[in-house]
Amino acid sequence: MHISNLLKSTSIDYIHTYNQQRMYNNFSGKTAVSNRQARHSLAVSSDDFTHHNYTAMEQFLKDLSETYPELTRLYSIGKSVEGRELYVLEVTKDPGSHLPGKPEFKYVANMHGNEVVGREMLLLLAKYLLNQYKNGDVRVQSMLNSTRIHLMPSMNPDGYEHAHPKDYDSIEGRSNAHDVDLNRNFPDQFGKTQDNEFQEPETLAVMNWTTSIPFVLSANLHGGALVANYPYDGNAQMKSGWKNPSPDDDVFVHLAHVYSEAHHKMHLAQPCRHSNERFPDGIVNGAEWYVLAGGMQDWNYLHTNDMELTLELGCFKFPPASDLPTYWEDNREALLQFIEEVHKGVHGFIHSHIGHYLADATVSVGGIHHAVKSAQFGDYWRLLRPGTYNITASKQGYESVTELVTVPPSGSISLNFTLMPDDPQHWSSAYDFRVLDNIINTRYHTPLELYAALAELENEHPAVAEFRAGDNELTSSLHQLKVTHDEGSPEETKFHIALIGDLYGSQPVGQEMLLNFARHMCTAYQIGEPRHRNLLKNTVLHFIPNLDPLYNKMLRTYDHTEKCDLKLLEEEFGDSLYDYLTKKNLNPLSNYTREKAFVELLESEQYDLVLDLASGTEDVTIPNISKEIYEKYAQIYQDNRTPSRKYQCKENSVVQENLLDLIFKRYDVPIVSMGLSCCKMPLESDIGWVWRNNLKGIMKVVEQANTGVRGFIRNTEGAPMRSAVISVVSGASSRQYRVSQNQAHYRALLPPGDYRIIVRCHGYKDQMLTWRVVQGQLKEKDIIMQRLNSESLPGGQFEEVKFEKDPDTVYITGLTLTSSSVPLAHTTLSAWPLPRESRHPLWSNTSDSLGRFVVSLPVTYMGREVMISANNDGYVTTNRHVKISSSDNLTPNIILKLEKDDNVLGMPRLVFIMVAGVVGVSLVTLGAWCLSCRSRSRDARREYMFAPLPDDDKRPLCENGAYDVIRRPYYDEEEIPPSDTDSEDDIVLLRTDRDWKNNDEQT
Repeated sequence: MHISNLLKSTSIDYIHTYNQQRMYNNFSGKTAVSNRQARHSLAVSSDDFTHHNYTAMEQFLKDLSETYPELTRLYSIGKSVEGRELYVLEVTKDPGSHLPGKPEFKYVANMHGNEVVGREMLLLLAKYLLNQYKNGDVRVQSMLNSTRIHLMPSMNPDGYEHAHPKDYDSIEGRSNAHDVDLNRNFPDQFGKTQDNEFQEPETLAVMNWTTSIPFVLSANLHGGALVANYPYDGNAQMKSGWKNPSPDDDVFVHLAHVYSEAHHKMHLAQPCRHSNERFPDGIVNGAEWYVLAGGMQDWNYLHTNDMELTLELGCFKFPPASDLPTYWEDNREALLQFIEEVHKGVHGFIHSHIGHYLADATVSVGGIHHAVKSAQFGDYWRLLRPGTYNITASKQGYESVTELVTVPPSGSISLNFTLMPDDPQHWSSAYDFRVLDNIINTRYHTPLELYAALAELENEHPAVAEFRAGDNELTSSLHQLKVTHDEGSPEETKFHIALIGDLYGSQPVGQEMLLNFARHMCTAYQIGEPRHRNLLKNTVLHFIPNLDPLYNKMLRTYDHTEKCDLKLLEEEFGDSLYDYLTKKNLNPLSNYTREKAFVELLESEQYDLVLDLASGTEDVTIPNISKEIYEKYAQIYQDNRTPSRKYQCKENSVVQENLLDLIFKRYDVPIVSMGLSCCKMPLESDIGWVWRNNLKGIMKVVEQANTGVRGFIRNTEGAPMRSAVISVVSGASSRQYRVSQNQAHYRALLPPGDYRIIVRCHGYKDQMLTWRVVQGQLKEKDIIMQRLNSESLPGGQFEEVKFEKDPDTVYITGLTLTSSSVPLAHTTLSAWPLPRESRHPLWSNTSDSLGRFVVSLPVTYMGREVMISANNDGYVTTNRHVKISSSDNLTPNIILKLEKDDNVLGMPRLVFIMVAGVVGVSLVTLGAWCLSCRSRSRDARREYMFAPLPDDDKRPLCENGAYDVIRRPYYDEEEIPPSDTDSEDDIVLLRTDRDWKNNDEQT
């Protein structure tokens, strides 16, 4: 049938069906999600179902604008590379400018030049809306009266002119005239790429347009698939298949469902030709589908108030014109319903106390890290799902206001704010205990000034603060202030939280927040603030400033201007620390003194949490290990701070993320880096504003020390289990906690939630526990560990001994163990009657290799008591009385533990050691005496065998007459007298051994 005839034959049926459906929807309160209208409507003609090149499209838009001047405005946002106008048709009542309270909506199509279905759908939609408005369609009239709709049929007109019909899936004409993919050309949250380093004219035009109008909702129409795609398109890993949800994921999923369910085919999730891709319900997260950087929908969400989807309208990129009626039928209702979603959530106005509009005020929602700004008339729109929310309106120079509001099931509610002028002293009195130094005349302190200020806190608050500088090797390099209740008392059972403010020297505002928070805590404690006193009873706060020595160098050349993208020429401490830990890119000229001191500090203090007060971002960076636990701390911080959109945030540092992971993995110390401001070094006069925006968030995170579980781990005898380990499991994340080496005390700093706990200690049964952590409650839970097999045979621990049962016999089964619960094999067991009168046992046997035994006794012993005796070489014999009482003739699980026999030679080991010692000493003494006697005896002997005989032993060989010979020297020549010159060297004097000995003693 010809198109014109088809229109004529179905027009009456269409009106009837449409009106019936609307009457049903109005009556039931439902939305026509899956309407199936007849083909085409009165608003479009058969001539409209054709492909429009640039010239035809331009004429089509001009014709509509001229025909409906009171409902349209045709304007251009710029030109393409080849000079074609980037046309936008505004369709609304009273077009031309933003009206107070009227939300802005946009559709953008043909971003890829060869994906043309969206281009034709927007031309048809424009004509349909205008005709239906004139024809009295109540729904369309309400839509145009309450919404300012902007339709951009072609963002890439140059690419379209290079595309060709019946192109199913090629890339010809996809890019612009510079061969750049425009959906990879927007600035990206994860950094620059080759495709988005420089923005194309079309991209810049859309960016300027989007930031000049307070768009609330939009969609980017593509082709090549059939699915509603929602943010984010990218992830940090740039890995496809990993879902990366935005903070408003529930809203985006709802919006995607709205379009998919209203589309005739999208929700069926049928794959395209030559593809096995299926999208459940016709929706998909961008990064989960395929990851890309530089996409338009992510940029819209991150840099404007606009929430945008990417809608893939069909598998055929450039279908024949004859298919366009089907595409229009499939998409028309979905296009309308999506526009109507612009009114969902919360909307209203923000005024000053004297009724002036407050433009550029920030509207934030508790629990959602995404804020919007008020427009020029103080009007704002915040898309939300039905539920209850804390919504805060804030603006610099005014006091913030927070309201609790419930978005009804109908999806829309109005909420207006009136902000009072800000008084810094009033704020300080209300929230900061009137510590005026924190907000008035603020400035950047040099390291010496910072140390002096922290030392002064110790002087002013000695009961709670201790400044440590040079009292040991660590504090000589890294000074710190400790703040806790009853300073100097034992700290083993307290949580330890460190605050560092200078991990990177280019982020000095964290130093000032650290000093401000130290003043805040000390002052609160001094005036007796219960909330802060209770916190310090459970917690030791460590304030560690000036980690990076480059800060002092940078401050010397500071010119008192803001430096939001400050880059230092030398390597900063955080980067240097990462190099030191990974042993990569080491500087041969550095001895890494501060890095070593910081690592030693982490090892010695074992902080439960380290908070890095960073700047250059307002995001929170957490370790990827135990991510589910620390994400909750990040959310607590974001929910309780006031975001500032005065500055544009840069991308996060990948090196910093790797550093946090490395420290957590190696030293078991979690570091949470909290972004204070998008500007690394704001003006000194703005430091007070940074403090005001972040005080509540910092306090809430530190206050988590009042939430968690702690206690002691002991065995049944009360001894501390110092080698015990606690594993805390939350979803897919887990974290291990070790106990203190003194009292085996554990501390688990945990956010609210349910956790599975496994307690392990070698030689003891694993304890499986479930904890429910409640906000603001610090639970005391002592854990008692039981030795393995200490009471009975645990099921599955040992295989039961198998034996044949005799009904005329009763049995006793059990296990023989050492004192440390190790099975003791080949133990001799005997059963004796009670009272013991016989010298022979009733039964005797030995245990098997696993220490198991079975005692068999006559059935007559049922109900009687016997004594089981266990004996093994090297162990003390043990006896146990057992009463036999069992309905199945079996008394099981009798444990006999044998102590090691310490007797030696029949004596107790201690006595034997004493006796052996005495005997040993005696033997050594006796040996020494014998040796002395032998030495004296040797000394009394002659040193040689010659000695004169005593006179009374002489026996004359001759008669006495022989002795009358004259005695004189003999000479060969007796007649020659002795000469006076004769030498006496030849004279030999003979001495006795006593003479020799006396001579030795004299020398």
